[in-house]
Amino acid sequence: MKEDRSLYQLNDFIADDSFKEWVLRKSTSAFWDNYLAQYPSQQPVVSDAKKLILSLKASQQSEEDDRVVEEIWKNIKKGTVKKSRIVVLRPVFFRVAAAIAVFAICFIGYQLSEKRNTMFRWAGDIAGLSNMTKEINTSGKSKNLVLSDGSVVVLENNSSLKYSQDFNLKTRTVYLQGKAFFDVAKNAEKPFIIYSNGLVTKVLGTSFTITANEDDKDVTVSVVTGKVAVLLQDQFETIPEKHSSVLSGLLLTPNQKAVYSRRNAHLAKTLVDNPVLVDKASKTRDFTFENTPVNEVFEVLSKAYGINLVYDKTIFENCSLIVGLEDEGLYDKLRVICKTLNATYKVMGSEILIEGKGCK
Repeated sequence: MKEDRSLYQLNDFIADDSFKEWVLRKSTSAFWDNYLAQYPSQQPVVSDAKKLILSLKASQQSEEDDRVVEEIWKNIKKGTVKKSRIVVLRPVFFRVAAAIAVFAICFIGYQLSEKRNTMFRWAGDIAGLSNMTKEINTSGKSKNLVLSDGSVVVLENNSSLKYSQDFNLKTRTVYLQGKAFFDVAKNAEKPFIIYSNGLVTKVLGTSFTITANEDDKDVTVSVVTGKVAVLLQDQFETIPEKHSSVLSGLLLTPNQKAVYSRRNAHLAKTLVDNPVLVDKASKTRDFTFENTPVNEVFEVLSKAYGINLVYDKTIFENCSLIVGLEDEGLYDKLRVICKTLNATYKVMGSEILIEGKGCK
């Protein structure tokens, strides 16, 4: 399974040898040349990573410098920088630290007076960015995960889920590559946020499925229960309420699905492929109709599946049905009804349009 580079953070970039060689122009790479065009939201972190790599390169003026820089690269790849190494008072080290300080000032966001202190704090940031737990499923079957907040994730084969080790302390944020079903424990004070290939899904407590394979052109979010908000990642990062209980963006309810086209960054709402019954009372009925007015049948189906059926009541007011539909799914039910009435149906966004000439 390929690494999801669309979710790269600072330490991921500077630990990636192909990215490092591309920045230093030691090799060409069509992937990195087109990376920002494909993932424009990554511009700030790419810029910071390039500055650090170039600063470290510029500081290499001796063999001893090379050894120091090489040790820093190794520690970065491990996700931590040894503090004992930082406080060694040697001139060669301060040349490297000075280069890193230029980056650290930009990255941390405020001026620090001493180079050693700057390097120390930058090292802490690197360790924090690497403080992630990654669950990878290559078992050939689904894998059940129970997170610390009580949420259950069913991770499909060839999929991965990444989250901070302090997950649920302040926020509930995860990063998905592949496909997973989420049954999220309800907590309005800590929204559950999923990043997946440029799309962000935010919920308070509900169940849904996300499909976000690296090679797929679309990312989909299909809702089973509750309410789900989806936004483009660029938009999500700019909204003030992103960590509040407010759900903004494209809102989805049961049997609705969001489709995000990665190529043109277009987000649309439609219906899931196989709608399920969402009305509790409807789950026990047999959907057998005996000389029932068609308009009444449509109302029953709309309520049972939580989907708006759009039709002209006056056209179908003289139509009645005698039919048993207990074993069929929604679309099969509609096919039987429409064939009987010489009518048609089609999915229009999150609704279903039914058209026909009625009955005499």
